[in-house]
Amino acid sequence: MRERNAVVFAMVLAAAQGGLSRADDPPPRASGSATVADPGTRFKFIERYATEPDKTKPEVLSHYRVAVLETIKGTTEKAQGAPDRSEIAFRTIYTERPARVGSGAAGDVLDAVRHYDTFRPVPDRSRPVDARPLEGLTVWYHPRISDEPQILSLTERELTEKEYLFAARQMFLPDLRGLLPSLASRVGDDPWPIPASAARALLCDPSARGRSLSAKLVDVREVKASDGRAQWVAVIAISGRTALAMTGDTAVSAELDFTFTPPPPAGTGAAAKQAGVDKSTVDARGSITELRMALSATSPISADPKERLRHITTREYVLQRRPAPDGAAPLRIPSPPPTPNEANSWLTLVPPPDPKVPRFTFRHPQELLPPPSVPVTPSEVALWDRWPDPRDELSFTLTQRTGKPEVDRQFRDPEFHRKQMLLQWEKDRLEVVQGPHEWLPATDWTPHNMKVYRLQAALKETRKETRSLPRSYIDFYLVLFGRDE
Repeated sequence: MRERNAVVFAMVLAAAQGGLSRADDPPPRASGSATVADPGTRFKFIERYATEPDKTKPEVLSHYRVAVLETIKGTTEKAQGAPDRSEIAFRTIYTERPARVGSGAAGDVLDAVRHYDTFRPVPDRSRPVDARPLEGLTVWYHPRISDEPQILSLTERELTEKEYLFAARQMFLPDLRGLLPSLASRVGDDPWPIPASAARALLCDPSARGRSLSAKLVDVREVKASDGRAQWVAVIAISGRTALAMTGDTAVSAELDFTFTPPPPAGTGAAAKQAGVDKSTVDARGSITELRMALSATSPISADPKERLRHITTREYVLQRRPAPDGAAPLRIPSPPPTPNEANSWLTLVPPPDPKVPRFTFRHPQELLPPPSVPVTPSEVALWDRWPDPRDELSFTLTQRTGKPEVDRQFRDPEFHRKQMLLQWEKDRLEVVQGPHEWLPATDWTPHNMKVYRLQAALKETRKETRSLPRSYIDFYLVLFGRDE
């Protein structure tokens, strides 16, 4: 599996203009590389970031390129016949630069500038004239704890919802260093638990809680760079199961490479200085350079508890990071940092085409995203404030003329909608506190050729098993456009 992934990634690199190769970068780990770790040697893994390069500290990351090959496979079992199978793959190559680094000892990357060089399906059957999401886009990337990242466009074009979701669900590599052991570790030592923050970064899912995942140092090997210099690669294996909001119970199997310069030979001044502290500990100053991971989730194909047929989703990742090529101009860090506004942060949703529904686009804040279980239709859009738990839910329905005068009149009648909602709330055994229901001031809407009716209500569960839930609040708007719009 590892050799196959190395070959696949080499193909990803070859497809990028300019490639990612540098003479001082280690090649993909070969099967003949030698184990160098002494059983008694401890390794303290250190990964550091800076906004500006420092020639005296070449191991500190300030400008790098990342290539990712992601493959999603689906298998749906059937009562008779072979299961249905699907597969889709994407390759991404981007350049990234830390834009703001914390002042503490950890030096967390608080913001980054990222430019997308390549984003293509594999195989790529698109035409040169087809729109390519993400390609050419430069963004300000702000990771957030237990939430989707905030992404601001630094390019004079609107962010689409598809672009945001692709970017938000790709790994933010600076946060992966949380996978490294906090204490110096030997090869073969007991596994260490993965903290929640690192699990979220690895799985690209704010719902990940960690602790059910563990990591173990399994090997330290030597590889030769193209110029003949030796570098050491620590291999860390990650495994376990975790529950994710979007896929449910998910099995995780991953392996990452941490590349660093080997310690100086014994007897040199640097070695003696280090030996004076602890002869058995090596300060491994370097970076995560490669990750191979597979996620597998199984779920029933229906809500029936007796259902035995399953749907299996597998996601495979091959990721590699290298320093930006020599001579490459560093990405510009805007000063002052950008602030979110409608132009740089709102997302444009383009519903799927339908000959019966007028074509329209829909813009919304990126804090509100479509729920994973509700498909977007040409006439309906649903948005949730999803993390950490849904707090606000919005739905928008574009009602089309039916050609039946009575039905069309009902759809434009606010009293019809109010009575329908009251009947439904009564059926659901909800306690209803009605608020105002009225037409909003015409002076605000007549210039836009619209009339807007608003209804407000507060709902409380009355059933014993759910009445402890907090009260929910409903705002309903009926927006009437001109007859010919």
